[in-house]
Amino acid sequence: RLRARASAGRADRVTMEDDGGGLTTIRTSSWKEAATFDLDGRSYTVRKVGWPGFFTLRQDGTEVASARKLGWFSSRIELRVGRSTYGIKLRSIFSSTYELRHRGRKVGSIRSTSWWTRRAEADLPDELAPDAKVFTVWIVLAMWKRAESAG
Repeated sequence: RLRARASAGRADRVTMEDDGGGLTTIRTSSWKEAATFDLDGRSYTVRKVGWPGFFTLRQDGTEVASARKLGWFSSRIELRVGRSTYGIKLRSIFSSTYELRHRGRKVGSIRSTSWWTRRAEADLPDELAPDAKVFTVWIVLAMWKRAESAG
């Protein structure tokens, strides 16, 4: 289980923890949808390419994962990690919880733990590497931020 929370006094920092404690701090850009983080001695970058949203996760210039929003008004996202493809989608229009789906079945979820602060909890499958898990949570945080900005 992963937990994410905005760092106190730093809207551009999101701290991620797993059951063992601290995992990484995501440093987000305040003016564009981009981020960086370090994990297990490696540096990663998340960048948005194009519109309505194609994101890449890179480690030392090599693409590790990608995500693309499936349409302008869609809340569905296609996540590619290696040779595997996952779907990320809102559980329902009345919920802020996103489900991670693989081959038609739910394999994980990311949910907000507070209406008042940027905190989230994610249950993601062990088959996803830690860097892909951080990327997945970041994508959902970005979608929540977009929805919040839209009013």
